[in-house]
Amino acid sequence: MIKRLFNRNDNIAILIAGIFSIIIGLGVARFAFTGLIPAMLDDYLTIKFVGILASLNFAGYLSGSIFSIFVKDINFKVYLYRFGIFLAISTTFILAYSDNNTLWMIGRVLAGFAGAMCLIVGTSIVMQKLTIKSKTKAMGIHFSGIGFSILTTDLLARFVLSLNYSWIDSWAVLAVFAILFSFYSVSILSF
Repeated sequence: MIKRLFNRNDNIAILIAGIFSIIIGLGVARFAFTGLIPAMLDDYLTIKFVGILASLNFAGYLSGSIFSIFVKDINFKVYLYRFGIFLAISTTFILAYSDNNTLWMIGRVLAGFAGAMCLIVGTSIVMQKLTIKSKTKAMGIHFSGIGFSILTTDLLARFVLSLNYSWIDSWAVLAVFAILFSFYSVSILSF
């Protein structure tokens, strides 16, 4: 079984890598922001700026989603997917180690774009790599990653806060968490 988990052509490995991609692109780069809003409001953000940052993230996701429609070449998809993983992680580090509002705004747009690359382009790669007949059932498993992404990143961020660390520490831990998941995902979701 362990050997199967590291076989980039095994359906189980492909589905796990797809779920990890969603956790990175949506959980870390998108949904974790919501869970950390109360802590960030206490000493850094204002309600108005939270709204702006959320809107910018949505705009980035929308632009990435529209852009992905036009990508047909599988090699370019793999490149965009990897770029999305990189953006998701690097924009999370921005939230941890910068207090520049402009950088945060740019970061949230790029994080939204990253989310689209991880979810939409990543799902396209998963679909192309799967060799099972019932891909519809497999997609149900794959898209469970959305729920896992919300759950795991929120629990991780809250755990860090419960240890009396700050929201800054939560972002740093989330970024490292994403790095760890990215090694597996990038390795499996390639051709």
